Amino acid sequence: MAGASGNGLIPSESDLAKDASKPLTARVVRTGSVIAISAAVIAVGVLGIVGSFGSLLLGGASFLAGAVAWEWLQGFGGGMLFGGILQIIAGVAQIIGGIGMLFVEKWAWWLAFIATAVVFLEQLLGIGSAPGVLAIVRVVGLIVPGLLLIGLVLTRKPFWRA
Repeated sequence: MAGASGNGLIPSESDLAKDASKPLTARVVRTGSVIAISAAVIAVGVLGIVGSFGSLLLGGASFLAGAVAWEWLQGFGGGMLFGGILQIIAGVAQIIGGIGMLFVEKWAWWLAFIATAVVFLEQLLGIGSAPGVLAIVRVVGLIVPGLLLIGLVLTRKPFWRA
């Protein structure tokens, strides 16, 4: 919504007239969907950052063990370290995007979409390199960013009008 003051927080008269012509439930659902997807993006970003510390710890330990004794473990550990760092960067981007989405900013939607797509692709590409149980964890880890990407696409209209 373009605001009269130019900051997007105060709706213009034409925006109010458009909203007034819609049923109250349509206005609430649209606002509710924007808030819901924004909260989901922020939550996934926070969880991604928290989860990345496990990747960093496991990856660092595996990398060091591989450097000392088992070479095959070093490659796995390096991948886990890279994945953990990537998760932190994507998580911060998701939090920034989610906060911007609360203000219905187009750039915020794109930032959240790209960061979530990066997380999805990192999980997808990591399936082949993860041994045993970790491959199953990666498959399960595809579900949340996959659903979030679908949610972002389904709720894009308010952001693309911004």
